[in-house]
Order: sequence, then C-alpha cells, then structure tokens
Amino acid sequence: MDALNTTGASLFLAAGDEPNLAMSPLSIGLAFGMLHAGATGRVREAIERLYPFPPDAPAALERLVTQVSRDFGDELPAVTVANGAFVADEFTLLADYAATLREHFAAVIASLPMRTDADGSRAAIDAWISERTRGLIERIIPEDLPREDTRLILVNTVYFKAKWELPFNGQATPRPFLLEDGTESTADLMFEGGAFEFARSDAWDAVRLPYGGGLEMLVVVPAAGRFAQVQERLAGSLIDDVDAALTPGQVFVGLPKFTAEAKVDLEAVITRGLGIHDLFGIEGLDGIGPRLAVDAAIHAAKVIVDEDGTEAAAATVVAVRAMSMPVYDAEIIADRPFLYLIRDSATRAVLFVGRYTDPAS
Repeated sequence: MDALNTTGASLFLAAGDEPNLAMSPLSIGLAFGMLHAGATGRVREAIERLYPFPPDAPAALERLVTQVSRDFGDELPAVTVANGAFVADEFTLLADYAATLREHFAAVIASLPMRTDADGSRAAIDAWISERTRGLIERIIPEDLPREDTRLILVNTVYFKAKWELPFNGQATPRPFLLEDGTESTADLMFEGGAFEFARSDAWDAVRLPYGGGLEMLVVVPAAGRFAQVQERLAGSLIDDVDAALTPGQVFVGLPKFTAEAKVDLEAVITRGLGIHDLFGIEGLDGIGPRLAVDAAIHAAKVIVDEDGTEAAAATVVAVRAMSMPVYDAEIIADRPFLYLIRDSATRAVLFVGRYTDPAS
C-alpha cells in the first residue's frame, strides 16, 4: 500500500534531526491499521488524515503482509511480521474487533493484570517484542505504561534478515566521511564492484543493492551540500524518480558498515510534526469498547549493515486508555416521585404539567 510508504516518509521527516535515524513505515502502518479497525468519529477521521486507508483496510493490510513475509525457519532471507493485542484483565474487547484482529492481523490477544501489576505486564510485553525481533528491540514500553486507566496495548513487530546477493569483499576500512556542514568524520566503508542498477543526476547518485530472495536496499547519495533538499523530496517523487532512472551497469560501490537505532515518540511527531491533533486523548474507539481514547504511541527500530548483509527490526506500540468520568457539580437523580413541566423557553408558557409518583401505575 502506497499510503504506508508515503506516511512513513512524512513521519521520518517530522521525527527530528537525529543523525542516524531509522524507522519502519510498515510497522507503524500496521499498528495504526489495527487501531483504525476500531476507531470511530473524529479519531477515525484523524487516522485517515494520517493514513488514507481504503474501505477494506484490514483485508488490504493482510494481503500486504502475506506478500512481503518470508519465513522459512532458519533460512534467509527472513521477513516476519507479528501483531499483538494486550488487554487489561478487567476489560473485554468487543467481539467483532477481536475477530478482526485475529482474522486479518493474525494478532495474539492476551490478558494482563495491567492495573495490579504494571511492572510485570510491561515486562511481559517487552519480552514478547524481544522474542519476535530476535533481541534487537529489547525494551520499548515506557516506565509509565501501563497506567491505572490503560485498557489495551496494540503491538506490531517487523524482523528482517538477508544476505547481499553480491557480498562486499574483505573487511570495512576507515575512510573520511564528509558531513553535511562540510567538516569530515570517519566511517568504516565496505567496497564491492559488480553488476548493479544505478542512476545519477545533478542532485543525487543512487544504486540498487539486491539481497537474495527478491529484497533490496536502495541507496540514494545526495550531492555535497544538497542532502536537506533531496531528503525533503522523500515523501514526494524522489523514489519514483530514482526507480525510473535506474539502469544496469558495472558499478563500484562503497557503503559504510553501521548500526543505527532509534526510539521515537509518535504522539509528538504526529501532533507537532504533522499537525494532526484529533488522534490522541479524544474519545473515539467505539469499535474496540466504550469510552476509550488513544493514550500513547511509541516506535523503535534497529538496523545493522555489514559485509554479509543486513539485519533489522522494528516495533510499534499504541496504548489505549479509558476516559475518566466527568466531574459534576451536583447529582440530581429522579429516583423518587417528581413533577415535570413542558414549556416554551422564551415565554415560559407551560404546555404540559405532570407528576410521576409510581412506576408500577
């Protein structure tokens, strides 16, 4: 689904200036797809401003996961997706929503004592995530989650591991790395020459590095001093332009050997970065249960690139809380005999008057 790629790029651009940021558009999109399946009213509209999901979004996301997944046990490549719904033990998901999670998202639904054992519940979810990301994402749940009013925590994980179709020769060697401000640093660069698809323009160079099993890394190297300009096009036509320009040839490739990891507060990115303010803290998840609101969303990713290939994992967590009951100035309960008048507000002319003294009458 193009919506996941486009929104993922927008989130990436809005996530700040961390130098080695990594995120998974697929993981975030699937987590919000699970949320969208139970959203109503303003919250559903806000999610659809973030992700223009089609009417059959759960089925479409199911098809996408089927297409991208590669799970052959210990064989490579591996692309595995897992979804979970962790429910506070005093709360019950609506039956239709639970069925959607199981049928279209293959989600594990588990009950946890979130109110009475927040630490144990947090540890259990983190352990579930760590297992499905092969230990790359060990802890993602903030220490203040789950809270007293937390009712549901939705989780998605994506794990990837693949070997280069043409591995890099030898060990990486330290080489100068030109920073955006014109100064130099040092990076461990790997080198390989061979048949690759590549493209060049005034603004960027690009090369397609295939893994085995129909997967690939597309590397786009902006011209010196033009990184910000090229990056801004990431949510626009950049990738389409690169893909259209790729042509086969003999290419000598240099790529840093690196590990990048990041943890992102998606609430801050979505509200402050993208200006969508109706998603968090607003009642509107009636397809999940009554009087619920999105409380928090967190994303973590880790990418390891070396001479043999790439290993990467991501996890996205969306927490849902119960809305607190309103504070009233008074309670007036007609649980005893009462009188009533029906009248015109402007003139106060009484149209009907009555009394109610006996429910059995």
